[in-house]
Parts: sequence; structure tokens; C-alpha cells
Amino acid sequence: MTYKFSTIAFRRPARAALGLALGLGLAAVPHAARAWGHPWWGPRFAIGIAVPAPLYPPPVYVAPPPRVWVPGHYNWRGRWIPGHWRWR
Repeated sequence: MTYKFSTIAFRRPARAALGLALGLGLAAVPHAARAWGHPWWGPRFAIGIAVPAPLYPPPVYVAPPPRVWVPGHYNWRGRWIPGHWRWR
């Protein structure tokens, strides 16, 4: 007797059930445990435990330099391009 389904099609319901279980498990975690109460501290749990995170300053955007030196290189055609300044 030959079975008319492939193993990939057979695994689809199992993978869907696993994904659903994972999604429901993540949804079951209380929101207060996932939310960060303060930007420098870790997640807080309902029983009053806070997981400390290292005290780094908040991220600050640092703009790249407006002009950078590009060393000599070959372009996609194989032609040599000498070093030059490039405005960013």
C-alpha cells in the first residue's frame, strides 16, 4: 500500500500547532514582565523582582563625518579608481 501524502505535508499541522503554542505561550507572559519600566533597568516582574541591566547611557545618535576618504580601488568594470574624498 502506498501512502499519497508526503512527509512535508504531514509535518505542516505539527509545525502550525507548535507555532500556535509558542505564540500563546508568549501571550501568556504578563505585559509588565515584557515592558521596560525604565530605560536603564531590565524587565520588572509582578512579584517585585527587577532584573538589573548594566548602567549604560541612553543611545545617542552620532552623525557620520560629512566627508570620508575612500582609498583607491577597482570599480565593477575592473578600472582603477584612485583615492578620493566622498561626501556623505
